[in-house]
Amino acid sequence: MAYLICFIGLFTAVMGCSVVMQPAVLSKTLQFCKKPPFLYLSSGIKAAIGILFLIWATSCNRPWIIILVGILATLGSLSMFFIPKTRSQKLFDYILRQPQWIFRVWGLTALAFGVLIIWAGWPK
Repeated sequence: MAYLICFIGLFTAVMGCSVVMQPAVLSKTLQFCKKPPFLYLSSGIKAAIGILFLIWATSCNRPWIIILVGILATLGSLSMFFIPKTRSQKLFDYILRQPQWIFRVWGLTALAFGVLIIWAGWPK
């Protein structure tokens, strides 16, 4: 199961790398996900991944990091279900107005976060 966590970390790192190279990728993804059905679907997927991190953390090299990531992912995604739709739309609009260099910084952060997940999630 730790290899699946590493795969999720690799996916996160690759997506971060693609955002660094092409910031429009993040912009297009956010435009797609800001619609309510996809917003709730992506939040549900993120919550499921967070719960899987909590379940699979014991098979990892550094389980406390994976547990922390699982808790943050689960709580963050579940909070989207309690935010009013108009407020979430305003948040997406604000994010989409940011300059390209901010998207690149977010991509670098996702790249580093993916590497951290791979490092912490490596099997014992």
